[in-house]
Amino acid sequence: AKPVALKPGALPGAVKAPLPSRIEPQLATQVPKPPGGEGPAEKTLEIWLHEIKFDGYRTMAHLADGAVELITRAGLDWTRRYGDLPHAFAGLPCRDAIIDGEVVALDARGISRFALLQEALAEGAGTKLHFYAFDLLYLDGWDLRKAPLGRRKALLSQLLSGLGASSAIQFSDHVEGDGQALYDQASEMGLEGIVSKRATAIYQSGRTKTWTKTKALKTGDFVIAGYTTSAAAEGLAALGLGEFEDGELHYRGKVGTGFDAATATALLARLEPLRAGASAPEGVSREILREMNWVRPLLSAHIHYANRTTDNALRHAVFRGLRDVGLSTPVSARRKRLIAEADLATIWVTNPTRRLFGRTGPTKLDIAVYYALVGDFMLPHILGRPVSLVRCPTGKPQDCFFQRHAFTGMPKSVATFEATNSEGETKSYLSVEDAKGYLALAQFGVVEFHTWGTHRTRLDKPDLIVFDLDPGEGVSWREVVEAAVHIRAELEAMGLVPFAKTSGGKGIHISVPVTQKQNWKKLHQATSAISSALAATAPDTFTTTMGKDNRKRRIFIDFHRNARGHTSAAPYSLRARTNLPASTPVSWSDLESIDAPEDLNYSSLPGLLATSGDPWADMEDFARDLPVL
Repeated sequence: AKPVALKPGALPGAVKAPLPSRIEPQLATQVPKPPGGEGPAEKTLEIWLHEIKFDGYRTMAHLADGAVELITRAGLDWTRRYGDLPHAFAGLPCRDAIIDGEVVALDARGISRFALLQEALAEGAGTKLHFYAFDLLYLDGWDLRKAPLGRRKALLSQLLSGLGASSAIQFSDHVEGDGQALYDQASEMGLEGIVSKRATAIYQSGRTKTWTKTKALKTGDFVIAGYTTSAAAEGLAALGLGEFEDGELHYRGKVGTGFDAATATALLARLEPLRAGASAPEGVSREILREMNWVRPLLSAHIHYANRTTDNALRHAVFRGLRDVGLSTPVSARRKRLIAEADLATIWVTNPTRRLFGRTGPTKLDIAVYYALVGDFMLPHILGRPVSLVRCPTGKPQDCFFQRHAFTGMPKSVATFEATNSEGETKSYLSVEDAKGYLALAQFGVVEFHTWGTHRTRLDKPDLIVFDLDPGEGVSWREVVEAAVHIRAELEAMGLVPFAKTSGGKGIHISVPVTQKQNWKKLHQATSAISSALAATAPDTFTTTMGKDNRKRRIFIDFHRNARGHTSAAPYSLRARTNLPASTPVSWSDLESIDAPEDLNYSSLPGLLATSGDPWADMEDFARDLPVL
């Protein structure tokens, strides 16, 4: 297209400058109500521009001499992941530009839905995505960041004017002045809310008060702690909500709206089996104690609410759906039954009703049952490998400890072997060799299993490497998933086949099977070089340097688990935290659909695996030589 009469140099504050390689996005500060309604503009001397808040991936479009790069908020190049979307920028009448916007997928009503975006990216984006442009930061040799927002948006509108209504790129329009009417409309339509921006403001990277966001309603995820029934409702009447505080569950009130008859019936069917062994959370009145059917706190719900009372209960709460998680890996024909009925009969624990990690936490027996139920999936990944254990004999977090050597009373079915550690000392280590030994460890308060990346019979020939993505302060789960997907592509470009696993915390483990051609020293050196290469692809997102100060707003790629004697959480191992989340192998498509990894826990995972397969079942078939970098 021929350039139109765009005159970026006519904007006050615009300066001649080379095209920046990356611009950190400006972020909005959350406020309780939209600004701009305090009085006439001539009195407040401020004009605010109010836009719809989109539910997608924040993305910067970089155009340089006809080439297009689409960079996420985390600084990752997702041009290829966004399907045909990059081609839409070819029609813009400019040579170089940086456009700030949001990549979204729209439902039938034209509303952006993040779940649809995740689905599109998992299946192949194709033509399903749209880019809503709301700011212009650079244009044909001019840096516009110090120009007023209102003038930047006017130039952006002019730049996009020739694209038409059917284009995948659309201008994010706005209303001026008081944003209350737009906010009310957004609330009625079920939108996320609105973003308000000061018309005279320059563009400032990071979180600022010249951009604000007002959510349509306060939202949060709350544990379902119980439910009530009524004859009038012919079933479920309300849900009792809870929230964990310092490991203990506290009551936060009831929600009785937001679900229809079919949803209520389905919820009741899921909640009734959870009554066994349940207890009331903290802060419950006598009246609520009498009417509520308490359940084990294993399901969480998305809740919209107006505010909280002085005792922290939710006001005007509305149920918006379960925070659910699913696994879609097909059941593998290679899956073998490793735990027989006779093995299950050997399970025995003292103090089976002792609760771990709080008054509403799981029991010692719950842990034993969990490991029995997931054993067919977990055992192939730990049998014959050196293991270290985290034992929590009292159930109190402060009493948990790491056990890597033989201990008094250890089951005879758990093998020991001697090996030299990095200091040259000969030590005795542990290995699980059969189902009987695996199941017997529950009696000793074993909560976590950690494995080496090798088998004990070929100790110095490792066959598995791990890149532990450990997010620093200020990095969201969604950004960690973005980073993992980016690293997957980089490793595949090196000829490797990566597999994903939740860490059981805030991170993600990327595991890669390798041929057994290198010893530990060479393996550690190779993974160090690979990690440095990965970090170099997005240095504002990743770091390979230890230390909390180096990880703020960045993700630490921990490759040190690939040294001799170092371990990582075993596949399907529980983690010694509230509600016992599991370090769960997941397919790459499932990883992108998970809202909260802690929902894969001691209670939910066995049921999910009953109708799914192990995405790591064939992992050893994909072992590759490590590249030389």
